[in-house]
Amino acid sequence: MVRSRKTGRLGRRAGVVLALVLLLAGCDWTSYMNGVSSGFNLGETTITPANAAKLHLSWTATSGGPVFAQPVVANGLVYWGSFDGYERATDTSGRLRWKTFIGTTTPPAGTCYPDSLGIVSTATYRDDVTIGASRSVVFVGGGDAHVYALDARTGARLWTRSLGDSPSHFIFDSPAYANGSLYVGVSSYGDCPLVQGQFFRIDARTGRILATLDLTPDGCTGNGSWGSPAIDAPRRVAYFVTGNPGDCDQPEPLGQAMIEVSLVDLHVIGKWVVPDGPQQVPDGDFGSTPNLFTTVVNHKLREMVGAVNKNGIYYAFDRTNVTAGPVWFARIATGGGAPDYGQGTVTPAAYDLVDGMLYAGGDAAVIGNVSCLGSISAIDPATGKFRWRDCLNDGFVIGAVSGAPGWVVVGEGTHLLVVRTSDGHVLFDYTGPAVFQSSATVANGVLYAGDVNGDLLAFTV
Repeated sequence: MVRSRKTGRLGRRAGVVLALVLLLAGCDWTSYMNGVSSGFNLGETTITPANAAKLHLSWTATSGGPVFAQPVVANGLVYWGSFDGYERATDTSGRLRWKTFIGTTTPPAGTCYPDSLGIVSTATYRDDVTIGASRSVVFVGGGDAHVYALDARTGARLWTRSLGDSPSHFIFDSPAYANGSLYVGVSSYGDCPLVQGQFFRIDARTGRILATLDLTPDGCTGNGSWGSPAIDAPRRVAYFVTGNPGDCDQPEPLGQAMIEVSLVDLHVIGKWVVPDGPQQVPDGDFGSTPNLFTTVVNHKLREMVGAVNKNGIYYAFDRTNVTAGPVWFARIATGGGAPDYGQGTVTPAAYDLVDGMLYAGGDAAVIGNVSCLGSISAIDPATGKFRWRDCLNDGFVIGAVSGAPGWVVVGEGTHLLVVRTSDGHVLFDYTGPAVFQSSATVANGVLYAGDVNGDLLAFTV
C-alpha cells in the first residue's frame, strides 16, 4: 500500500466546547455520525493508538444483502439494516435478538441503477420518546420510502410514515432528532426519474408530518436530499445539502446547495449554491452530510458548517451567514459523477473536539505528484490547510469517517484502516473478503463495520 503525505501549517485549534463534550462523551453510538455530525466517540478509551494494532475480528453477523447503514450501538444492542430490507438488533456477542422487515425498492428491470435497494438509512436510538408501552425507540428510513418507528427491545412497528411513492422516491437520509421531532429528506431513486426533493419535520411520537419544505417548485423535479441533516439545537436550525435540479420552467434556487432551515417551520434561513464554472462537474451534486465544528479565527470563536461536494471540494461556511459563501474550501479529490466507481466524493468528514481537526476521506485524488485511488486527510478547520494526507491505493473511501481520541477509521476497498490522527500513520489494516462501503462505528471497546457481502464485523483488542 503506497502512501504519501503533504504537511501544511496547522492553524489555531479551537477550544473544546464543554457542552458538546458532555453531549458526546458517552460510550454508546446512538445515531448516524454519533450526533451533531462529529463522527467521533469521545468516551471511547478501550481502543487507543497504543493498542489499535492488536485489533482482531471477534465475531461476524450475516444478513441477506449489502450493509451500507452505519451500525448504532445502544441499550446493549447493535442496530443495523441491510439491502435485504430487514432492520436487525444483534447483541454484543453477535447473536440476533430481532429483525423486522421495513421494505425494499426494485424498479422495473433495466431502468435504474442499482437494480434493487433495501435499507440505506442509519437508525437513530432514543430512550426519551414514549410511544404506547415502548420506552426506547429506533427511528429509521425503510427501503420503501417510509420512515419507521420500531420498539428498540422487540423490533415491533410502532408507526410508519410515507414520504413518497415507491419506486420513484427513496430515503437515503438518516433521521436526525431534536426536541421531539425527526428531520429527514427524500430524493429520487437513482434519478430515474427525478422527483421533487423535499425535507420534513415529523412528530417522533406519532409520525405526523409537522412541516414540509419543497426543495423545488410544484411541478418541477430534482434537488433531492440524499445526505443526512446536521442539527444545531442551541440555534434551533438544521443544515443539509441537496442534489441536482431537474427540468423546470421556473428558477430552482435550492439545487446543489448548502441550506440552513428553521427547526420549527423549515423556512429557509440561508443557502449557498455551487457556482457555474470550473467548480461544476457532470452530475456534481451534494450527497454528503454536513459537519458542525468550531474554530478560532483572529482570537475569536467561530461556529462553522461544512460539507463535501461530488466535485471533490470541501466547503466550509460561517454558521451565522451561510449565504455569504465559503470561508474556505479545500480540494480533497478530483471529482466526478459516479461515487460507486470512485469518481465523486460523498464521504462525510469527522470532527474531533479534542484535537480540533477535521478528518476527510475521499476517492480519486492527486497528492503531490502521486495519483491515488482514494485518500484520508487531516484539515485545519480554521484555514482549510492540510496537516497530513494519506494516499490510498487499494480503493477509495465512500463511508463516513469515524473515530475516537487519537485515531480514525475508514473503509478503503476491501481494507478497513485505523489511522493515527497525529500523523496519518496506519495502525491497523484488515483485509476482508468484500468491500467496505458502510461507515464504521466504535463503541464500548468494539469497532463495527459492515461490508457489501452483507456481514457485520466486530473487532476488539
